[in-house]
Amino acid sequence: MPAPPPLRASEAQVREGRRIFGETCSRCHGENAIGGLKDLRWMTPETRRNFATIVLESTPELREKGMQPFKDLLGQAEVEALNAYLVARANEDYQDHIAGAQIHPQ
Repeated sequence: MPAPPPLRASEAQVREGRRIFGETCSRCHGENAIGGLKDLRWMTPETRRNFATIVLESTPELREKGMQPFKDLLGQAEVEALNAYLVARANEDYQDHIAGAQIHPQ
């Protein structure tokens, strides 16, 4: 499990991202960003760099898989909050993974 990027967002931004995720993304990407069609906690660096474009515009390949553009629903601030939430979730689960590895070394 690769280390996620550091969280550089306020708690308020993460809370807003959690709300947006629950209302907009969880149906396909799983409650609390766990599982679903694509587990967004473990995005590649390339996906993270293109996150806003993917959410707002989608891509032809992703549209074929059901990912619609959200530009009519979300703005840049909402996308940044959404990304902050996903980075926070990745960091939480990564820390849990590290703690578990220390408790139960292989």
